[in-house]
Parts: sequence; C-alpha cells; structure tokens
Amino acid sequence: MPNLSVRFRGICCHIDPQNGESFVKRTVLRQARGANGHIHGEHQTEAAAPVEHLHHAVDHGAHHGVAAAAVVENTAASSDHIAYIECVADDVDLAASQGVTPSPVYHRPGDAGEYVRFTLDGDKVELVGVTAAPLTKLPSYDERIPKLKQVAPAFGPLAPQLLGDPSAMDPSFVAGVFDHPGGTLLAGLPEPFETGFRGETEWPTAKLASWVELLVEVPEQPRIRITPLAGGAPREIALKPGARLITIGNETENSILAIDENDPGSHFGVYYTLAAQPPVNPPQIEVFHGMTGGCSNSNYP
Repeated sequence: MPNLSVRFRGICCHIDPQNGESFVKRTVLRQARGANGHIHGEHQTEAAAPVEHLHHAVDHGAHHGVAAAAVVENTAASSDHIAYIECVADDVDLAASQGVTPSPVYHRPGDAGEYVRFTLDGDKVELVGVTAAPLTKLPSYDERIPKLKQVAPAFGPLAPQLLGDPSAMDPSFVAGVFDHPGGTLLAGLPEPFETGFRGETEWPTAKLASWVELLVEVPEQPRIRITPLAGGAPREIALKPGARLITIGNETENSILAIDENDPGSHFGVYYTLAAQPPVNPPQIEVFHGMTGGCSNSNYP
C-alpha cells in the first residue's frame, strides 16, 4: 500500500492517551475564530471583553474571571484561525467526492504547487480504509514539538471532552479532531531561528518544527471522511491514485500565505484554553528574529 503524508500545521495539539483511551494519538484543533476573532468554547465567559492580544488575556484575564477566553487579534478577520484540510488541487477527485466544496486554488509562498482547502468547523476527520497499526515516533518529534506540561509545569488535566468520544465534543470548542491510525510520526523542517518562552518553564529554547508529519499506509485511492461532531451526514474528499500529501491545519489566513502578523507569538496561548482549568500567568512564547512560531504544533502532556 502507498504512503500518504499527513501534515499538521498551526494550532494543533497532539494528545497522548491519559487513562487507557482507545486512541494511540489524537490531534485536536481548537476553535479560534468567529465574530471579532473571539475564541469560542466552554472557557469563554460573558465577562470576556475584546482585547488586543491573546497573551494579555492569558496573563491578566484570569485575575478578572476571564481565564484564557480571549482573542488573537480582535480587529482583523484575517487573524481568525481557519481549521482546514488542504490538498494538492490536482489530487482531488471532485466527481467522486461527496458534500464538499473546495476553496479557490492558491499557492503557498515559495512553493510552486497549487492547493485547495476544505474548511473544518466542528468535525471529526478520518482516513477511510486504513488498517490500524502501531505508531512509531521519531526523535525529531520530541526535540522540536513543545510539550505543554514542560512549557507550563502548572498546566493541569485537559478538558475531559478532549479525551472521550468525539461525538460528545462541543463543536464550538473543537474545530476538528483526528485519531491517528498508526504510522510514523516525525517533525517537519526546523524553523530557521530559535523560539523560547518567558516565564516559569522547563522547555528549552530551540528551533521548533514548521509542521508535524504522519506517514501512514493508505489505499491506492485515499478517501478522507469528515463527520460533524454535532451529528449529520458525513462528507468525503476522494483523492486520485498517486496522491501523497494532505495537510490538516489551524492557521490564520496570514499564516497560510506567510504574511507577517503583529503578534504571532500570542497565538500559542490558545493551547492553555484546552486545560480543564487554564493556568494562571503561564509562560508566553518569545518570537525571535521576526519568527512566526506562535502557531507551532504542541503535544500533551
């Protein structure tokens, strides 16, 4: 069977089983979009008011009952995070797909490929016809993917819904969830500059990965099933034989197109809202040399 590379870009938290759950690794994409850029979900309160940067809310909001319910940049729609599945445009067999509409074709800077994406908004993502297999993790993953309990030692247990059946997840809290079927997990290319954290942290300053990659055996004509967490008919993206790459991402439009943002380092704070009780004054990412490391992947614990 051929291999498919599944890349994860942006705010994607890769979760290890905590209490004997059936998944070998689960990837959660936190909802971080909506009116005025507000993060949706269970940690948002009526008292939450728009703020300029997410790290302000994480640093100061907890003292006023706001916890980490905040915004990335409340003044620009381009700062809303878009959860998506991206495919090479020519790899998509639209005639064989069901219930999906691709975006217009676009290019990633520095990449000659033509891509389309399909939006996720409270969905479970599965690779159809893939046989469950052990998951092998390469050393690069541990070296370049920040571990939340090391970044913020005070980071407590996850919100319980993140470990249970995806059908019980709140689609206003979870934009997408993907349970790994096995395969080989590794870090993508290292970013050119180091990223560190300010505050009480055990995570070293390091060059983070630009993405995470899962190599998995798939049928000759892969299919991607997208099932609404709230119920409803599943949708399917059919890929043509020979397709070898998809991306599951949770990024701003600017990040996808490599446009500089005012405060990309603040985006990492979205991860703190995954805790049952978000930590107070947790470490914040420091962006060196104009890096856009705020949309790094992460791992729990």
